[in-house]
Amino acid sequence: MIKFSLAFFFKRCLNIKAALPVPPPKPLKTGIFFEEARPIFTKVHRLWSDQLGVDHQNTLKALNNLGRVQKSLGNLVEAEKNISAALAGRTRVFGKSHADTLRSMNDIGELYVVQGKKDEALKIFRETLKLEEEVLGENHPYTFETINNLADLLKTMGKSED
Repeated sequence: MIKFSLAFFFKRCLNIKAALPVPPPKPLKTGIFFEEARPIFTKVHRLWSDQLGVDHQNTLKALNNLGRVQKSLGNLVEAEKNISAALAGRTRVFGKSHADTLRSMNDIGELYVVQGKKDEALKIFRETLKLEEEVLGENHPYTFETINNLADLLKTMGKSED
């Protein structure tokens, strides 16, 4: 979501650069950002684990975020380890119908797509979408994101939802 927003912002800046008094910002080098973010998320996760416990909401969020950063860097084994651990923790602590748990479910689905585990991703996106529609409603941003992920996956698989 952030990458899309930044890309949209930069595109808009480039389209209106004549109206700007200063040159538009240059796009960020996302690889550099993620390399800088990884040790920060690692430290935050360690500190929150030590101070708040492994099952605290903030600790689990840091673990999930660390997995997302690792996915973006191409460290898919580590990403799966961390996102799966965050999902297991969130499911254990909050239950399957909590927004944080649903977020981790969507994140593991996105990771499965990158790993080429399309059938597993399809299963998790469908399950996540069903729960999000029940819990968060059809108009929630998380629901929209999962619908988009499901549609993209179905398109790449040459399938359609009935």
